[in-house]
Amino acid sequence: MRILLRHRLITLLDALVPGVMATLRRVKFGVLGQATAVSDEDYLAVLHRLANRPVRTPPAGTAPGIDFLLPLASSQGCEAIISTVTSLQRQTATTWRLLIAGGSEAQHRRIKARCGAGDERIRFVAGKVSENSSAALFKAACGAADGDFVATLRPGDVLESGALAWLLDQLHRLGATVLIYCDHLEYWSRSKRSRPHFKPAWDPVRLRQDNYIGSFFVVRRQFLAAVLADVDLDHAGDLHHALLRRLASVLEPEWCLHAPMVLLSQAGRRRPAVVTYSTAEAAAHSALLRQSLSIIVPTRDGLPHLQACINGVLRELRGTSMDAEILVIDNDSQTPACRRYLAQIAGQAPIRVLSYPRPFNYSAINNWAVNQSRGDLLLLLNDDVEPMRAGWLRRMIGSLALPGAGVVGARLLYPDGRIQHAGVVIGLEGVAGHACRGLFPYAPAARALGAQVRRSVSAVTGACLLTYKALYREVGGLDAKALAVAFNDVDYCLKVARLGFGVVYDPRATLLHHESVSRGADDTPVRRKRFAAEVQTMLERWSTDRWMDPFYSPHWSLQSAQMRLGLPDAGKICRLRSASSSGCKDFVRR
Repeated sequence: MRILLRHRLITLLDALVPGVMATLRRVKFGVLGQATAVSDEDYLAVLHRLANRPVRTPPAGTAPGIDFLLPLASSQGCEAIISTVTSLQRQTATTWRLLIAGGSEAQHRRIKARCGAGDERIRFVAGKVSENSSAALFKAACGAADGDFVATLRPGDVLESGALAWLLDQLHRLGATVLIYCDHLEYWSRSKRSRPHFKPAWDPVRLRQDNYIGSFFVVRRQFLAAVLADVDLDHAGDLHHALLRRLASVLEPEWCLHAPMVLLSQAGRRRPAVVTYSTAEAAAHSALLRQSLSIIVPTRDGLPHLQACINGVLRELRGTSMDAEILVIDNDSQTPACRRYLAQIAGQAPIRVLSYPRPFNYSAINNWAVNQSRGDLLLLLNDDVEPMRAGWLRRMIGSLALPGAGVVGARLLYPDGRIQHAGVVIGLEGVAGHACRGLFPYAPAARALGAQVRRSVSAVTGACLLTYKALYREVGGLDAKALAVAFNDVDYCLKVARLGFGVVYDPRATLLHHESVSRGADDTPVRRKRFAAEVQTMLERWSTDRWMDPFYSPHWSLQSAQMRLGLPDAGKICRLRSASSSGCKDFVRR
């Protein structure tokens, strides 16, 4: 209680003296994933208190029943299993049942001896001897369940004592919920180290390759039973990942909620999988490769970066059979070298050089160029972006082929290898910012966000943005009137998302970005005034200062792009979040 009161006082102080909270945060909490790999004890203490705070128990007969499913192989040791069973017996809510499928008689006797032989909530489900796989055991356990919901576990998972009470309370009040999952604490028994694993909202795009949810989630029994009957889990590899991938294909995003609370501890380190294409995705990818593409590159005296950009794009196009054109939009270049280069490439297929001799307006330039383009797909590309490796364009087109995708952005790196763009977070640094900016791609904090995996984001930068021309025109393109330079790409992505299309970040497409080389920084009075007006437009149009970005954990500070822990806010942390346009579903108790 004293910790929470202290944090509320700091928040009040920050309102009176801006910047105080950010300074204290840097001093107190630091960056998650430092060399020690140990999370801040005070922060974890607050999370522990929030997870175990009292909640009102639903009236008798109205609380949904939860059956916990625990497959047990004969080769597994009993200590991890006993720790899981003990954590269930310590729950403040007692309306649970544990179904243990598989295991030997010796294991059963030891579990009963250690966990109480008279506990009728623990039931052992016999599986066929010839089917001692995790999939077969899981099916046996699910078949024996009769509760409204089932929760998946693996040996060694340890629940906070208030976890079940909190989940029952939410399920009782949210009748349309099909699936809930939470954050968890990763720990390593040998090194005695731990760190929280903070997760985004429900993301089918990320689940295709990366089981960021883990082994613990609560789902309606009939949905899980249907999935188990439909999926060949014996050849699925990661059992829980296979279930989640199949559930992602049948569930609506608003049915799946993320609780940004650490309700569980799990042993081991989670490793993302490698991206693979399904048959349907490969077919959609091939169909998009047969469509025409227009690559729009605005420039003004952009040498030598423009030359590197065009050469990289040409190399990529030579490796494909796409019907593509490169539109270089000359925004009144003045240097003789740049004029000579533009005249040299003007007659080279598939390049067209178009003149736009008007004041710089990034949105207006691209909107005008789109009207001159012939492609079905559009790639907005800055002249200071340099392709690094072959295949980046094919990978972006492959991500655009995902069901429901409307925009795809690439990973952009500074010349020294640090991240410039790994997805845009709404609300970061005031309006919208690039998460992980300035970090190296495989820094622990960047890995915590998922900078190395394909995933859904709220927005991507227009420095390298792939979309459909029809969609671009449907939403009115970029806002040339109110957002001439800044935030026009974010505004575009939010308009696309409002229509129900997804925005995807694909790190397999990696390019160098010499940021704002041509235009320069906003360091003049006129530019500062223009930028302030664009900030005000975003605040009024999208209320970005009140957003909870569904793909960014509320545990991270919005004051820093480098993934620093924020001071715990009980109001934000105790919300259930979906990937809806509102960014969160507010069910916090006031």
